[in-house]
Amino acid sequence: MIRYTTLLCAFAFLVACTNTPERTPVDQTTTAPDFAAAAVVDIAVVRPVCPEGSDELLGPDLRAATRKALINEKQYAVPVDSFVDGVIAQTNLEPTRGAEAMGSDGVLSIRLEQWEAGAFIGSGRVVAGAKATLYGKGGKVLWEHTLKDRTVLYGGAVNGSNFREAIVAVTRTFASEVLATLPRKLAR
Repeated sequence: MIRYTTLLCAFAFLVACTNTPERTPVDQTTTAPDFAAAAVVDIAVVRPVCPEGSDELLGPDLRAATRKALINEKQYAVPVDSFVDGVIAQTNLEPTRGAEAMGSDGVLSIRLEQWEAGAFIGSGRVVAGAKATLYGKGGKVLWEHTLKDRTVLYGGAVNGSNFREAIVAVTRTFASEVLATLPRKLAR
């Protein structure tokens, strides 16, 4: 009996040492009560805010993936990036107040707050977090979604030959997750 107890304790100790604590993902959404009344049909997507040093690598891919998700999954019309950037540059408006200037019903801003890619090469795993905010006309927040500690998988091993493809795929998956709770465009 003592031998069994000793083996059980040793096994429990080894399991405790090899298992890292699991992160509890955060997934919070706030939708304004008058979202439907805002009748959002088109959404301008501003440049995402990314952690320092990752803007060039992640920013354009995240923006492109967000545009595709808004169009293909949520059925919104989305102005092209060059138009959105031009209006912001010409008007010196904060992106949160740009809906009227862009002729859009809303402006989507994404702040990438977490991108832990230490295990990306090899496993294709990223732990990511972001805050997406949809501003309506006048800068009113219509919808907001916060994700933290979200595990995103590429679906295969990542190496030097498929690194770029893997980044695009993981970014596309993450953009869909960020927009998952955004209501689809209402039929007019």
